[in-house]
Parts: sequence; C-alpha cells; structure tokens
Amino acid sequence: MRKRNLPDSVAGPPEKPERPDDVAREVWRVRLIAVLLACLAGGVALVAVDRLLGLCLFPRELTLRLRAAAEAVMPDRQDEAQPEFVEAVGPGGLRVPVPTTLSFDHAEAIRLVLELELMRTRCEEAIARARSVEYLGDDPDKQAAAVKEAADLWQAAAGRVGSFLAAPEPERARIVLAGLGWPWLGDSADPLRTEDLEGPFPERPAALGSLSDEQWKALLAGADTQEPWPQVEARLAQDYRLSEGQVRALQAYLCRRDVRRAFRSPGHKRKAGLTLARLGALTPAQVRTVLAMRGAIELLEAGTFAFPPLIEMLEARPELARPLLHECIRRNGVREQALRAANRLGGPDSTRSERTLIALGPFGAEAIRALAARRGGQFSPQAQRILIEIEADWPGGGNALELLGTDAALWRRWYRRARKAL
Repeated sequence: MRKRNLPDSVAGPPEKPERPDDVAREVWRVRLIAVLLACLAGGVALVAVDRLLGLCLFPRELTLRLRAAAEAVMPDRQDEAQPEFVEAVGPGGLRVPVPTTLSFDHAEAIRLVLELELMRTRCEEAIARARSVEYLGDDPDKQAAAVKEAADLWQAAAGRVGSFLAAPEPERARIVLAGLGWPWLGDSADPLRTEDLEGPFPERPAALGSLSDEQWKALLAGADTQEPWPQVEARLAQDYRLSEGQVRALQAYLCRRDVRRAFRSPGHKRKAGLTLARLGALTPAQVRTVLAMRGAIELLEAGTFAFPPLIEMLEARPELARPLLHECIRRNGVREQALRAANRLGGPDSTRSERTLIALGPFGAEAIRALAARRGGQFSPQAQRILIEIEADWPGGGNALELLGTDAALWRRWYRRARKAL
C-alpha cells in the first residue's frame, strides 16, 4: 500500500528526540521502583521466616496483648511494698487520704479465676439450656430449673469475688463479676425470667433492649465521662427515664466492655483501671487484682498462643504460671490429642499419628502407656518403638506435667517441638 504524505496540520508536530537528562531520570525511576519492590519482598520473607521459626521479631497484635495480660498477672514488687491510700471525704468536703491495709495474693487470685471459669461455663450452659427449652416449647419445669441454676451460680460467684476482694456489698461484687466476663443477671429481688438472661457478651444489655439504636448510642456517650458515677447515674436516669435495674445493667456493661479491652494498649489498661475504680468503688490494690484476674482469663482464652508468655512467666513467678499452664493443657486437649494419635497407630494414618506422638513428647509417652494399660499391658511393635524414642529424648517418664514441672527450659523445648502438632 502506498504511503500518503499528510500535511503538517494533520500529522502533527514532529517528535522531539529524547534528551539525555530525560533518559537518566527514567533509569533512576526504574531503579528506585526495583529497590522498593526488593525491600518489600525482603520484608515479607523476613516476616514469613519469623512466623515459621517463632522468633517474635515482629510480634502480632495478639502477642502484644498476651504479653500485657501476663504482665498484669504478675504483681509489681514496688506496688506490693508501697502502702495504699484511699480518699475519704471529711466535714466541709475536705478530702483526706486514708491508708489501707488491703493486699491480695495473686496465686490465690489465679486459683479463684480457675474456679470461676468452671462456674461461668456451667452458668452459660444453663442459660443456653433455658433458651433452648423456651424455643422448643418443652417442659416449663426444665426451663425454670435451668434459670434457677444460672442464677444460683451467678450469686455464688459474686459471693466468692466479694469475699476475696473484701468488697462485702453485693452490688460491687456483681459489677466486678461483669468485668470478668460473666453475663449480667441483674440484682433484683424478683425471680429471674428467661428474657432477663444474657449471653456471654451481648451488644446491649437485656434490660436496655427497649431503647432505640440512637438512644443507646447517646446513652453510652453520656456515660463515658470522667464525672463521678453517682452524678452520671442520676442524670441518665432522669434524661432517659431509666429504672434502677436498667442503670445497674448499664454500669455492668460499661465495666465489662472496658475491662475486656484492657490489654489492647496501655491507654486501654489505664481506662479499665479508672472504670473499675469509678464503677466498682475499688481501691488501687483491688483494681490491680481484678486486672490480674482478667489477664489470666485473657491468657486462657487465647488457646495455644498462651504458651509462650506463660513459659516466660514461669521463670519469674512459677506459682502463678504453673496452674495456668496446666489449665491451658486441659483446655487445648493435649492429652486427648495424644490419646487419639496413639489409638490410630497401625491404621491408615499411622505415620502422621507417630509424628504427633513424638512431637507431643512426654504427653505422647503418657498416652501410649495409658492405652497399653487398657489393653492389658500389651504394646504394638510400633508403639514400643515410639515409646523408646520418646523416653530417650524425655527421660523420667511418669506424669507429663510432673516431668515438665516448673522448668521453663523444659517447657520451652516441649512447646518448640509440639507447636506444629497442637
């Protein structure tokens, strides 16, 4: 095809040759982009290696939160040694600091947390059972029995908390119980109904369900102030026509919300402490103890991620870390997992089961012995070989928890090997 010569007005101006400066600038731009991409790829690879090897060079938000929870469980020696003061209002409104002798054993607090967590599980199961019976239209007596069981557990837990914290007023103990994650069942003398029951952490208390979304948001905004709670309580009750029970439900909700967020950042922890002091009328020693109890719950709810901070705690305060480690082993079903793996030896998944038993170390050996005892002391050749290998690596035998004891190095070694199998 013959090329036509177009006039300059149609073809446009002739292209200008690229200057050396433009070429150099483009080269440097390409190099800069290449360097940035290389740095990004290197950072991603470094984070991947960190996650794979568990070095914690770049801790996740969960890791930081669990470290903060573990620090709250361990009391500061300086705080324990310093005297506590509370402000008393004298004649004419004069505020006078009054020393207190309150002190709390954090080891006893941990034992109380473990007891309360079992009670809370039973309470929530009773609530779920009551709702299920109501939904299915089953026997009303079963529903009433489930509601009574939940109420009895709630009252008993509040009594235990009040007795331990030297807070004899039931109202204060119930507010603290809400801060520890318990559902709020109210403090009315009237019998509980199924509609009064709450779940573990509702978006809105059952007593305040009649409020619209706009009213609920405005109510929270009016409550989140630094004013003394009695003044806030009176103002909100007047503005929103709240009953005493509704105000108490709001008070419990605020305490539960702020204490639940306590370990997200130092600011959240400070706010949680102020909320406990303001809503529960707690002294600094009581606030620290409640935050320690909440920290223990935070660790227990973290699953296998709780092992590293608890193992670190084991070096400094073994009397605090050991019961929490034992509870983590129970909650994560380590012994059950080892027993299932021992049962699958000789089956189609035998190779994987062998790797699991070896990774779980003393818990794997414990499971093999328990299974052999059920079978009259008979070991399969594969189980015998695995047991010999584990015992060579973990001498001592017997109970796995007793073997690990309070030796942080042994626990660290066990977790490093068992981490992928858990």
